[in-house]
Amino acid sequence: MQTAASNANSVHVMGSSYSPDLAEAIRKSNREIDLTLRMDYDNNASNLLRRSDHWPFLQRGVPAVFFHTGLHPDYHTQFDRPEKIDYTKVERIARLVYQTSWDLAQADSRPGTPEVRQIPLP
Repeated sequence: MQTAASNANSVHVMGSSYSPDLAEAIRKSNREIDLTLRMDYDNNASNLLRRSDHWPFLQRGVPAVFFHTGLHPDYHTQFDRPEKIDYTKVERIARLVYQTSWDLAQADSRPGTPEVRQIPLP
């Protein structure tokens, strides 16, 4: 069972196994931020990825990821209260999302999936 403490310095990146290019961009962006990237939820028993809004895109070969702070005993219960939010961690995850987005926007091509070839930008 996961706990908030076991996820203290980590972020789960779901959808990363569908685009090695996107996973690598996230790893590169994380070098300065130094979170523990956990890319292990894509095919787990809870089916979090398949229950997400990202799933229809992934099914059609469109790279998509979502960042999740992890499960814990209070997840989606009445005990999951705002005072339990680690705002410093949220800020670091936001910096990771921003940096990854910035790097992708500046790149010469978009991340692909194994089924879809990268299309160079005009």
